[in-house]
Amino acid sequence: QVDAFLTISQEIDAELAEIGVPPERRVFVPNGVDLNRFCPLPAAVRRERRRQLNLPEGPLAVFTGRLSPEKRVDQLVAIWPAVRQIHPDASLLLLGDGPEAEALKRQAGTGVLFGGRVDAVHTYLQAADLFVLPSATEGLSNSLLEAMAAGLPSLVTAVGGAPDVIEHGLSGWLIAPDSTPELETAVISLLGNTTLQQALGHRARQKIVAEFGLDSVAAALYSVYTAVL
Repeated sequence: QVDAFLTISQEIDAELAEIGVPPERRVFVPNGVDLNRFCPLPAAVRRERRRQLNLPEGPLAVFTGRLSPEKRVDQLVAIWPAVRQIHPDASLLLLGDGPEAEALKRQAGTGVLFGGRVDAVHTYLQAADLFVLPSATEGLSNSLLEAMAAGLPSLVTAVGGAPDVIEHGLSGWLIAPDSTPELETAVISLLGNTTLQQALGHRARQKIVAEFGLDSVAAALYSVYTAVL
């Protein structure tokens, strides 16, 4: 009896199709991003932003989101000693809170930082070098969209809406879920390649501007509501 279903990923659209929702009642409208708030900064301003936030120098990877089992943050923390063998001054910043926070703090070694929940997450994204999201399951991650809008290269598992947003090797980097060796190799490789970081981040920003800005998403929602009414 529902007139329209809003889907945020091809995966969710396929699930609705599988239970018999016809195509004319399935409408793709993604999550939207504030392009003015989440935007890239020039290199000099990024360095100053990092100093303002008291973040260490050297390669900086960031995770933003809930510290819960499905996010697989434990895998990210587990590989960090190996990452630091190749990049001794590399840091991992975990922003967020959740049921695994205390266990992760006990597990974490040198170079892993916990920022807790922050309101101005965009300021940290603008100061980082790499966004990492190793989730086993996702819908369409707002954290991913925000990182891409901020011009960050994003290393994420190919689950949920990530493959819809990221073209591997062009606008981001996709890996299989629950593959710790692949995660470790990708983090080490991306942190050591600033040219690739810049290219992925630039194309990521272009993708979000073109398809995920708040204005375009609001217009799409308005069209759906108008049609239904």
